Amino acid sequence: LENTFIRKGSYDEFILQRISDVIKNIEQNLMKVITDNDVFIECKTEDLSWFVPKGVLIHVFYNLFNNSIYWIDKRKKFAEADKNYKYIEKNKIVIEPFGNDIVVYDTGTGVIKTMEDILFEPLESGKPNHEGRGMGLYIVKKLLNSFGANVELLSERNIYGNRYKFLISINDEEA
Repeated sequence: LENTFIRKGSYDEFILQRISDVIKNIEQNLMKVITDNDVFIECKTEDLSWFVPKGVLIHVFYNLFNNSIYWIDKRKKFAEADKNYKYIEKNKIVIEPFGNDIVVYDTGTGVIKTMEDILFEPLESGKPNHEGRGMGLYIVKKLLNSFGANVELLSERNIYGNRYKFLISINDEEA
């Protein structure tokens, strides 16, 4: 992935990006999917900005949001047969600051225990074979790692007993 950035010339094109602007842009582009799935995106990052390679954050958040929408939909389907999965509030994806880092989470099912340790490995997916390739979070992690940032699954668990919060961290010198 690093070679792709270097070859295309964008790896050296670091730009200051306001996180909330990136989120608003993605939200507008995903409006139909968000509306169809009755999901609300709640961005609490306000003035948090990062100095990052051009285009990286769009890819990172698109992947996380699409995964969130998928797992929110799964939880809604589980709720049809099991009232424990019923969620009475608005389904949402939350992006909030954690110091200079960002935490992203949603009202979906969370990450099942068997996926916790392999979530960022290539070709590993919690989705059925025909629905996921297992490359999205691997690519997200590699993109972030290519300029000193990282993504990890936090240890906190949701009401279903699954880990569900992602921490996206950046080197303070890069921020």
